[in-house]
Amino acid sequence: MVILGALVENIPLEGLVANPYVKAIVRNVMFAAGFYITTRGYVFTRMAYYTLGRDLKALTRLLRTKYYMNKFRKQELSVAKAFKQMVKKHPNKVAFYFEDEEWTFKELDIFSNKVANLILDSGISAGDEVSLFMESKPEYVGIWLGLAKIGVISALINTNQKQDTLIHSISTVNSKALIYGSELQKSVNDVFLTLHQKLNLQFFCFGAHKMNTSPLIKDMKKLVRESSDKEPSQIANGKFSDHLFYIFTSGTTGLPKAVIIKNSRYLFMSTVVKMMLGVRDDDVLYTCIPLYHMAGGAIGTGNCLVHGTSMAIRHKFSASKFWSDCIKYNCTLNMWVNYADIYSHNHRIN
Repeated sequence: MVILGALVENIPLEGLVANPYVKAIVRNVMFAAGFYITTRGYVFTRMAYYTLGRDLKALTRLLRTKYYMNKFRKQELSVAKAFKQMVKKHPNKVAFYFEDEEWTFKELDIFSNKVANLILDSGISAGDEVSLFMESKPEYVGIWLGLAKIGVISALINTNQKQDTLIHSISTVNSKALIYGSELQKSVNDVFLTLHQKLNLQFFCFGAHKMNTSPLIKDMKKLVRESSDKEPSQIANGKFSDHLFYIFTSGTTGLPKAVIIKNSRYLFMSTVVKMMLGVRDDDVLYTCIPLYHMAGGAIGTGNCLVHGTSMAIRHKFSASKFWSDCIKYNCTLNMWVNYADIYSHNHRIN
């Protein structure tokens, strides 16, 4: 740049340009042209030309995201309120596909209302925290959604946690209760006495709990079935900035740490993905990512609960079942995890 500047400065312009201001402008233009050529600026210009449409589209979608987030903030929108709007808009649309089940938005709404009323009847109220330890299924989302309707904060526990790590995660968030799936009964058995003595938790098992017949463990599936499906009035109290749930770090550098996810963060993550990827109302999203992860539990379920995208859930990735699942549920979008694309690519479609 110094050499280029010196060369331009020494070009004789006295015989061509008399005005010193015009002369300065000419030298600057010559310097800019020289800099453009020597730094291959034309390559950048060519790239900018070909990517202009893409960049303008991205800018438009970002501005739309910002518009919706400002709208949500002014409305004091919570996830429970957003879901209520979606139920009103698409009551009979399928929210979740799972194995051979189909859950409509209305059915999910009724289930979550029953959960909310059951938890209220158990003496747990807004601001309290409850740990959720269950494999991915529609009921998983319905349970934390029901808790969110009454202002109770869920802690989404990694299903691979056991013993001391599991005790740590549950006690870190000051849980009032542990809701767990019967498929994880053995892991709960190993920590049951410690949790009961240390935290005096309420225990709710969703499914048969034959491996532990303690009267302290309540049959949640039965209780939900008997509970009222009346919409809880506490939904109206939800705020944009309220805590929604906790997601835990992986624990690779120590014990897992609880990360707060507010309504605002959940709404943003689901909205920005919908806008940037152009997710449509008729899309079906497939996920095998655990719902205690941010990707599956917020981005995936958020596009369903907040924006009405149907979602197909598999509790665990299966390369042999991937393509048949996509065909079965007419999936148009997929949430990848690690090398799932490589494994699934190597399997033929039967």
